[in-house]
Amino acid sequence: MNLDQLARNYLFQHSRLLALRLNNKLRIVEANPGTLNTLGVPPEELVGKSLYELVIADDDEMVDRVTAASQIEGEIVRMRSSNDREVSVLMSLYRAPDGVLVFGEAVGDSDPRRKDLTLELHKRSFSLAKTIEELRNRNENLETVNQWMREKSVVDPTTGLYKRNQLDRLLRTEWERAKRHLGELSFLLISIDGLQPFRELQGADAASLIFRGVARVLETRKRLFDVLGHFDDETLFLLLPHTPLDGARELADRLRRLLENREFRAGDYPFRILLSLGLAAYHHRFYPLRSHDELIHLAADAIAEARIDGGNQVRCTQVPVLTPPVPNGAAVQ
Repeated sequence: MNLDQLARNYLFQHSRLLALRLNNKLRIVEANPGTLNTLGVPPEELVGKSLYELVIADDDEMVDRVTAASQIEGEIVRMRSSNDREVSVLMSLYRAPDGVLVFGEAVGDSDPRRKDLTLELHKRSFSLAKTIEELRNRNENLETVNQWMREKSVVDPTTGLYKRNQLDRLLRTEWERAKRHLGELSFLLISIDGLQPFRELQGADAASLIFRGVARVLETRKRLFDVLGHFDDETLFLLLPHTPLDGARELADRLRRLLENREFRAGDYPFRILLSLGLAAYHHRFYPLRSHDELIHLAADAIAEARIDGGNQVRCTQVPVLTPPVPNGAAVQ
């Protein structure tokens, strides 16, 4: 149990019981408002004092027994209160590696029922404190697991590439950078022709081997700052920062020819690679776009046309705009 955290929870701050947090040398680190009810002493006056200074005993043995125990439940002790008065306190003490927690309440020696009720309140208070701390620790552990899962969800385990759910974040970042610096950005969808029928005949595992083989080849041919990712079961995406449309078109055709008719095998099943590629681009003057999403839609339209025309080709459906729209009559930059 971490007492430093425990001391700040609702139970410690608002309990009607006296509650003291001590360090391992039994000096008071923090006292709750309930100390005023029990001892008539403001909490701030107790900070720094030793438990030895509070407990009154007829002999040193009693003090040592109270302060050396790892746990005490329901010990009647006399404590110094305001104006050097004494008060009988039903005290419970719980020791942890990083300190000591003490609960107490003033009780009359002739009131056994109240003693029993107070002791039960001590036990329940400490049990609640432990439960609160355990829940906090579990939440911290859960957050660690969630962070691990978030990191794992970024990358596709079958290819080691970015997952589809990361595309929006990646594309928006590069699109905003290109807008800010009046730069250029191209986006490419790369579909493996015939992979879906192959999947239906030979199964998902065989198709996954083909997909991973193509991804490995493409990974070796991209630039350091290009981003290759998994778009769907038969399609990859390639994000090309600082790349004009013509340059992206040349790259797309090189990749198509590089893999054209190359044979990949999934066990005993051969598969000849043909690629259909759809291309889209952003340029602040020639290819202005209202949002980064348009790059995905334009590339998807282009790849659909490539497939309809038989596949194994590069398509781009964009038409350059020589004079971009001028918002609110502002001058063209």
